[in-house]
Amino acid sequence: MLSVDALRTSFDGQANAIDCRLAPGQVLVVLGPNGAGKSWLMRTLAGLNPVMAGAVRWHERSLADCTDSARIRAFLSQEEARVFPMTVFEQVLSARAPWLQWHQSHSVQDEQKARESLVKVDMLALADRMVDSLSGGEWQRVRLAGLLAQDTPLWLMDEPTEHLDPKHIWDTVPGLVRAHCRASGSVVLVGHDPDWAARLADQVVFVSRDGWEVGTASAMLTEPKLSALYGHRFVDHDGRWVAG
Repeated sequence: MLSVDALRTSFDGQANAIDCRLAPGQVLVVLGPNGAGKSWLMRTLAGLNPVMAGAVRWHERSLADCTDSARIRAFLSQEEARVFPMTVFEQVLSARAPWLQWHQSHSVQDEQKARESLVKVDMLALADRMVDSLSGGEWQRVRLAGLLAQDTPLWLMDEPTEHLDPKHIWDTVPGLVRAHCRASGSVVLVGHDPDWAARLADQVVFVSRDGWEVGTASAMLTEPKLSALYGHRFVDHDGRWVAG
């Protein structure tokens, strides 16, 4: 279980602390307007930003004190530069690094895990392509494959549908998330589309300059709350959220 206890981040202007619990098999969706601190929260959960107060725990272990945290949580950041001249396969295989001892090279099992991950995002056919030759959407799918290959129980996904076409937005990413949850994984993800979020979320966090608000998806995804969060009218139209 992921426990976020009285967490305060160093993001300017956040007025209150956040408390939430995410059980195995559950999805927590983070929603909020631009610049409210969603990515800052995700980077804090990933251990990349300082915790000003409170704690982030995994099954009662403080993640800040875990030397094996890369075997517990995998972080898909909003953007990632293509720094090294690698093939698609090499990029995904590199995600297996947390499972290697310092003297080890990648095993046959690591290579198989990388191939299986590429299959799940429809990228195996491009395994030998250099990453700097890929489109934005193809690169995002490679990054998703790396998340899979890292093989952690906790996924932190900051706008995982960025650059993707409709098939991968509505089929591939939700399919990956649901499969991970069926295997008792937990997922925290940032999104912008309340309708997309409603298909996945067990719990929802609203992030705004006024602070955090956490609740079940049914309690949070309502016309008044969404309209107040974004400063724009939302209407439930036949079970789909439409910006009015």
